[in-house]
Amino acid sequence: LPSLQGCIDVSVDNPVVVRQVVDEIDDNAYEPGYFDLFLEGKVITLLAEGLSNRALATGECPYARAALDILTATPLAAPTVAELARRVGLSPRKLAARFQAQYGQTIVEWVADLRIGCARDLVTQSALPIKEISAAVGYAHVPAFSAAFARRFGVSPTRMRAGKTLE
Repeated sequence: LPSLQGCIDVSVDNPVVVRQVVDEIDDNAYEPGYFDLFLEGKVITLLAEGLSNRALATGECPYARAALDILTATPLAAPTVAELARRVGLSPRKLAARFQAQYGQTIVEWVADLRIGCARDLVTQSALPIKEISAAVGYAHVPAFSAAFARRFGVSPTRMRAGKTLE
């Protein structure tokens, strides 16, 4: 059997939904080629129900979590708040409020922290010039990048690379 490491346990505690899915499967009139697609849809229905219940049980907002997943997958090419809201199916204002309530930061702050963290990794683990690192994490001007980096880490990127800290 393949390893299940990283998988989550999902249970569907709504017998009405389970009964409805079972009845729809029993009553289907799809050709064999289309039945597989139909069945996949029913599995997704059950997964969505289980994940929805899991999110409610943990107090996690599913919209904020979906937005976080998108941002984590594309940290250096993060969508705008409006695009992110469209992708998760919520208004930008509601998504922004739920995200901040869930994670204690605005979406913009969270993305900025993620990018500056990526920059620190590049500064300490690569030989890329600071100018290229600055551009790679979304800064058009190196001085603005260096100032943001120093605010976050207490030392400029050049000093961090050299192993020096402020005293």
